Amino acid sequence: MARKRASGLQRLAASRRARRCTRLQTQVRKDLLDDRLFQDRRNDLQLATAGRAVLHVETKHAVDAGDVRVIN
Repeated sequence: MARKRASGLQRLAASRRARRCTRLQTQVRKDLLDDRLFQDRRNDLQLATAGRAVLHVETKHAVDAGDVRVIN
């Protein structure tokens, strides 16, 4: 019985080592927009400005005091 327990512990230790080795390298998702050129071969500064303006408006409205409800 002690021999069976020892072999079970050895298998458990081996499986833990195998899992630890597979966790060394994490998988990273690829951003599909990374392959695009920065300016798409044109000087489109209005598009960048519009994007920043939309982001600013969305963050401003996300923290408006009128949207907050206090529940007691």
